[in-house]
Amino acid sequence: MGRQNGKSTIAACYGLYGLLRAPGQLVIGIASSADQARIVYDRTMYVIRSNKSLAGLFDRLTDTRGIKSKDGGKYEIKASQSLGALQGLSVSLGICDELHILQASAWYDLVNGTGGRANGLVIGITTAGDDNSELLKTLYSNGEKALQGDKSLERFGFFVWEAPESVVPEEDNALAEALRAANPSLASGRIDLENVLSDLLKMKLSH
Repeated sequence: MGRQNGKSTIAACYGLYGLLRAPGQLVIGIASSADQARIVYDRTMYVIRSNKSLAGLFDRLTDTRGIKSKDGGKYEIKASQSLGALQGLSVSLGICDELHILQASAWYDLVNGTGGRANGLVIGITTAGDDNSELLKTLYSNGEKALQGDKSLERFGFFVWEAPESVVPEEDNALAEALRAANPSLASGRIDLENVLSDLLKMKLSH
């Protein structure tokens, strides 16, 4: 899904759910860099700090040393380059940001890490990728198979917002429809379509 559509906010909701759904949960947030992984982490921490009832359920809320609930739950962030530390961990919930530039091994390490937990989840969010986005292409293919009823992928959730075709229409009305299809914020009117079209025109003229 396109930028500025609430992907990080949704992932933060899952982060909070992962911390509180049962005692002793382990939530790991990863991305290509620790700074990127911290975006979802910070949003989760902001919600906790902003609500006295939620804050009372936690012992520790730190910028770098993790979030810790009173019943033993933890939320930690890691960069994909340093995921050797994941080996042997029993992960309850993995949150992966920007799948289009994430190392495939990082995703599979988290998936394998959930094997020791009941109802383990790994959630990935991303904007569009390119031909080099091997992990994203694989997950996209799995998503299509899941939608077609592949029984081996019955736990694979797949949610994608995209234009009907991978082309940029020349005609303004067709372009507007393609943008709405690929961007829920535009479709809902939260982001002004005319401003986006104007920005695209400026970019086109500059080239």
